[in-house]
Amino acid sequence: MKIAVDLDDVLVDLVPEILLRLNKKYHTPIDKNLIRDWYMSQYLGLREEQIDELIEQEFVLGDGYENLPLISGAKSGLEKLASRHQVFLVTYRDKHTEQITLDYVKRNLNNYPVYLTNKDLKVKICLKLGASLLIDDSQSQTKALSRYIPVFLFNQPWNESFDESEFNKTNNTQIIRVKSWQEITSLLT
Repeated sequence: MKIAVDLDDVLVDLVPEILLRLNKKYHTPIDKNLIRDWYMSQYLGLREEQIDELIEQEFVLGDGYENLPLISGAKSGLEKLASRHQVFLVTYRDKHTEQITLDYVKRNLNNYPVYLTNKDLKVKICLKLGASLLIDDSQSQTKALSRYIPVFLFNQPWNESFDESEFNKTNNTQIIRVKSWQEITSLLT
């Protein structure tokens, strides 16, 4: 089986690190569990440009991305999957963050193939590479790709309001919500 795995907030614990820096800079008390969609500005009382600027300074120009922690069980879970399946990473990146991302993956997750894309092309890349399963935390990516292949929706606060059972019933798709890497590996190994 060919398994496509998203990077941010499936393998790498990105949002808590962004919030830590935003809270420090703007004196906000926002916790990851309060974020109900990817666009954090509404929860922080900030403009998207302010968030983008901080991400640029801390994670692109600074060393923030180099020190991001992995999600609990992600590295060993990925290794277990790779022992029985073909695994590749597919994630959204701007041009100026490509090398930082590739270096991070090589340093922290062994050297899995990485496909960097804009969000509109993730479905096309997965299909072109013959993925038979996607693991992602994005509700929109999950909906789009589930029309073609099964998807594991990695549970995060910003996708908890999504009713995958109803969506599956209405659209004849197979989205399975997973809450941990341990659950993923028990389903696939």
